[in-house]
Amino acid sequence: MPHVAPQIEPHQPPPVHHPEGLVPPYKSLARDGCSLVSRQAGLYRSIEDETLDPLDHVAEALRLRFEDAACSQPIPAYNMQAIEAYTSVSIPEAQRRRRQAIDYWRGRAASLPPHDPSEPFHSALVEEMDRELDLLDRGPARFDVPLEVLDLVRSGAEVTGVVAYDQVFSRKAKPGPSPVPLDHLFGQQDAYRRSVERQLQSYSKADQVLLWAALDKEVSQGFGVVHLALPAPEAGRPDVFVKRFPVAQIKWDSPTWEEKTRPCDDGTACGVNSALQCLSHVDCNTLDRFAESAACFMQRARSRGYSGGFSCVVFDHDQAYRRVKRSRRFRCLVPVVSPGGAVTVGGAQHHVPAGRVVYFEAWRLLFGEGGAVPAYCLTARTVAIIIAKVLHLPPGHYIDDFIAALLEADSTAVDDLWEFLVDVLRFHLQRQKFRSGTELLYLGMETKFSADGIRFVISENRRRKYVEILQRYLDRNQLLRPQASQLAGRLNWACNALFGRCGRAFLSPILTRAWSREARPELNRDLASALRWWRQWLSAPRADLSRFIPAAPRRLTRPALSYSDASTSFGLGGVLLLPDSREALWFRTRVPLGDPIDRLEVEAAAVADLVFGPLLTQRGYVDEIAFIDNNVSGAWVTRGRGRADVDPILSAMWLQMAVRGGFKWFERVSSASNLADRPSRGLVPVCPCGWRLQELSGVLRWSPEDHAALERP
Repeated sequence: MPHVAPQIEPHQPPPVHHPEGLVPPYKSLARDGCSLVSRQAGLYRSIEDETLDPLDHVAEALRLRFEDAACSQPIPAYNMQAIEAYTSVSIPEAQRRRRQAIDYWRGRAASLPPHDPSEPFHSALVEEMDRELDLLDRGPARFDVPLEVLDLVRSGAEVTGVVAYDQVFSRKAKPGPSPVPLDHLFGQQDAYRRSVERQLQSYSKADQVLLWAALDKEVSQGFGVVHLALPAPEAGRPDVFVKRFPVAQIKWDSPTWEEKTRPCDDGTACGVNSALQCLSHVDCNTLDRFAESAACFMQRARSRGYSGGFSCVVFDHDQAYRRVKRSRRFRCLVPVVSPGGAVTVGGAQHHVPAGRVVYFEAWRLLFGEGGAVPAYCLTARTVAIIIAKVLHLPPGHYIDDFIAALLEADSTAVDDLWEFLVDVLRFHLQRQKFRSGTELLYLGMETKFSADGIRFVISENRRRKYVEILQRYLDRNQLLRPQASQLAGRLNWACNALFGRCGRAFLSPILTRAWSREARPELNRDLASALRWWRQWLSAPRADLSRFIPAAPRRLTRPALSYSDASTSFGLGGVLLLPDSREALWFRTRVPLGDPIDRLEVEAAAVADLVFGPLLTQRGYVDEIAFIDNNVSGAWVTRGRGRADVDPILSAMWLQMAVRGGFKWFERVSSASNLADRPSRGLVPVCPCGWRLQELSGVLRWSPEDHAALERP
């Protein structure tokens, strides 16, 4: 949804002030909430007076603004502060300040108690940073209320009960069901342990060797201890048993269908995840959020005279979840079957015969526990904020994968970042995974920086595999719930990074299958249509599977306005208004009698997009607000699916928008206010005074050939 830019995301958003005479788009959403249709698809009514005549409606619509329509995600306040600090001084001055900050905090660390290796960073130093720099912009409250993250890293994260991290994350609108009582969780553990021990015996030799090696590594790193037999109960500290199993993960960016098998812990089957209610909305910094931050950074640098190129640095937190301690509310025991090997117990090596089960007592968070995600994200977000506040570099991170945009001429930024994180903050990184440059692979996207801007391109190996998997599901006519969940997650990355809203309409049927507990594995019509749409788009030329964000400050223009309509007495009509040149382009197309009006309305919207889209690209318009007056057809258009006879039209229309890469938003307009009402009846539309009216001749109605033209081999 478009918004006023730059949109900063502090903990309590400040009121937004709009220039006099301009109206923020979608004002009714904030005041009145949204209907089920709008919540699903984004159909809003910003102009609420449905009695306006067409020209009065146009006058109101021209006041709507997309002040930065490319920005689909709010930029965190700490990133905006870093961007301002980094771009407001010369590069030598930025380097001097950064070096001064590193040396200062290194000296402060030397005067504090030493870093505890069981913590993910130097917590005492972070505590001092908060007092001096006010990391979370809390004002005087920071002297009275400690950082939540400090209690978490020192005492351990809770993975059961009711959890909220209000200092960093907002509350969920709907927190979900209450947690299962802990007495119930603890009471079922003995039976669950016996079940897990039986299942371990069925693991293959290769899987047993893999899990045994992982166990040995965790013990050597101090993440827990091994009990050679079932340990005696501890007073006041119940035992919870967690099943560990191997998971084969596809290496999506590899040229072959190579897999890597990793150990995973099942926090659901043992009941731990059901005993947790997390009230916080953990807003992971997805790739589109980094894109908005990077765009703002580049454009600010350009507007302040920087003429060089841009680059980035990427890194991930080594053993991320294992760096965060778990609370001692219960003892977490992971049964592991021996393949016939040695394990360290009490500092000595012990040989364990094949088939015998040992018990790993985990002291750190496990991958597979629901509570591990918000707890770790709080830790990672703190590190990102520190990077921004201390080094004045604008970072992004998705879970444990970090990225920061840089000025290419800033030759010391990468080494300064490594030195500060590893030597001063004591954050665990691996040098081989700490990479910098102008072209890097990040979260499955080729990220290419240049003097002109940043381009995201889905990697060719990943694209090819996605197409093959989609074709496999279509050929089998089946998609299981776990497969749907994984597929939706993968496609959502492409959606977020490359074209924002344009593909989300076709994620909905896949997500519905992932969430449904009653669905049969066979593909239904909506799901098959969605899979075909994604296969078509991912088979497009490589140039279409990219998104470019310019470094030059964006010229703010009024969005183009388009109106479409249909009538059973004549046919289809559409009007396009180009505010910069004050042009009104329109078409009318006769259709045979007999088609239902809701289908004709969808066809009118699709033909309008097919006709007007190339004109908008030629004229340099990125933003468009499209008005539709039929509620049913409008819901179908924004949802991407409707009835069997309209689905091919909707699929083609959304594919057109994805390939074109513009930013289009659909609005509700009444029939009385619709500028395209007259063309849909074969009549010349009314035109604003002083605008040039031009009819586009030769416009034909939508046909299956239009859809076939978009098919890719």
